[in-house]
Amino acid sequence: MSTQLVSRLAIAAAAVATLATLSGCSVGLPSFGGPTASPTPTATQFIGDDASDVPSANPAPSASPSDDFADPDPASLYGTTWSGPESDGYVLTVHFDADGTFTYTNTGVPDDPSHNETWKLEGMKITMLFNDGYAIRQGLLDDDTMNGSASNKKGESWTWTMTKQK
Repeated sequence: MSTQLVSRLAIAAAAVATLATLSGCSVGLPSFGGPTASPTPTATQFIGDDASDVPSANPAPSASPSDDFADPDPASLYGTTWSGPESDGYVLTVHFDADGTFTYTNTGVPDDPSHNETWKLEGMKITMLFNDGYAIRQGLLDDDTMNGSASNKKGESWTWTMTKQK
C-alpha cells in the first residue's frame, strides 16, 4: 500500500471519528486503520427534557471524508509518458494525449497510428483500449504508478505495471 494511500486512510479515519464524536457516537479505530462506529445513539443517551434536544437518529454529515480527496483530473495525464513491464514479458510504454487517445510501444515496437488507441480516467480507474478494442488494459492510478490487468479478444490475459517517466 502506498504511503499516500495510508495517509489518506488515516485522515479519513480521523474525519469519521470527528463526525461521530460531534453526532454523539463513539468510534473505535482497529489496528488495520478502518473506523468502526458504535450503534446509533438513542434518545435516552442524550441529555435533555424534550425531543427538541435530541439530534436526529441518523444525522447527515455535512461532508464526507472522501470529499477532501478529489479524484485525479484526467488533464493530469495529458502529455505524460508511462512505462513498465507486463507479466507476458513485454515492456509497455504509453504516451497519453489530451484528446483521449494515446500512442505506445510494446518492447520497442511502435503501434500503428491507424489502430485508434483510446483511454479514459474515471476516478482512480484507468481504461486503455488498444487496436480498436482488440486488447483492453484496466487498472488503478496511484500517484506516479498505475497497474492492473489486461485481456484480448483471443482470450489471453496478463497483468501490467507502469510508472510515470520523468
